[in-house]
Amino acid sequence: MSEKNASVRPAPVLFRVALAWLPFFAVWVLFILAYTGGEVGLAQAFESGAVAIGTAAGLGFIVWRFTGRFPWPDRIRLRFYLVHLLAGIAFATAWLLIIDTIEFLSFGMDLAEFIREARRVVGWQLLMGLWIYGGVAAVSYTLRIRERLREQERIAAGAQALAAEAQLRALKAQLNPHFLFNALHSVSFLVQEAPDEAEAAIDQLGGLLRYALDEGGNDEVLLMDEWAFTSAYLDLESVRFGSRLRVDVDIDSDAMSCAVPPFSLQPLVENCVRHAIDQRPEGGLIQIRAGVDDTTLIITVKDDGPGSDSVREVDEGHGLGDLRRRLEALYGTESAVEVTTGSGDGFLVTLSIPAGERSGDDGVVSSPTPDPDSTLEPVP
Repeated sequence: MSEKNASVRPAPVLFRVALAWLPFFAVWVLFILAYTGGEVGLAQAFESGAVAIGTAAGLGFIVWRFTGRFPWPDRIRLRFYLVHLLAGIAFATAWLLIIDTIEFLSFGMDLAEFIREARRVVGWQLLMGLWIYGGVAAVSYTLRIRERLREQERIAAGAQALAAEAQLRALKAQLNPHFLFNALHSVSFLVQEAPDEAEAAIDQLGGLLRYALDEGGNDEVLLMDEWAFTSAYLDLESVRFGSRLRVDVDIDSDAMSCAVPPFSLQPLVENCVRHAIDQRPEGGLIQIRAGVDDTTLIITVKDDGPGSDSVREVDEGHGLGDLRRRLEALYGTESAVEVTTGSGDGFLVTLSIPAGERSGDDGVVSSPTPDPDSTLEPVP
């Protein structure tokens, strides 16, 4: 808390406390005027009310502390009532002794006369003291219970955020080794089948690993960075597949500046390579589209492979379930991953997330952006 906040915060609190006691003060003044039948003037009634209610307010802080040491139980028992009955009697007695002593000293009355007057009203004063205690205790418990509920909400929200963060880290931990394994598999294939091209592939793999290490710990990256990473991955795979791998890309320029989770586009493309290119001697075509519709970034990845009759099987077998859970952890219900497929129709995966921009506070420099309207030219 800043010094400025610390200096101004007590004033509103005391003001609210004074407002809370104002009805008690008004009731006391009206009672004095009605009880004495006009014998006591308004000024004297105000003075008496200030003494009585001011004393009650001072003792009210003790009641507040007492409710903290003796909190509202989950299950109310007889002991709870007895404790507060004794505390109420003690409060009313102390309050009565203090205000009577102050009035005696203020008015300069004869002691015997003061005692006679005090006996006439001691009963209702004690009852009023009990009533004041009950009101203060009730308000204190209400405020404490409300604060307890707020604290529980804060704890629950914090726990939910930590759980989402832990889930996101776990999913990232599963994703990165999966990608690295497949990339190394591609390089190992080239080492055996095309040693002359393996060196270039290893350089490309180094760039992929650099991205995985630099951006793997971030929640979001720019789409231009994710596309540069995906494009480098496709270059690596094109060394292995040659003309069998054909890619058609159309990414709007305004979509490039949108923020996306790292490893959100590349796994979708990798699925196409594995299931539509690698499994067919003739290879296939991968179509990648991205654009902004109002406030939503929409990314689609489609292949012309054999497809599947079961969308549910695609979710689990292609890692789309993990991607969906990552997006839910980051964006909640504002994200969606939809899969359209059919036997002989290939796969179409549509990714929808809020079209926000990534903050530049971390000093991240975007990777060079490949031409989004070009078709990937595979290495022969």
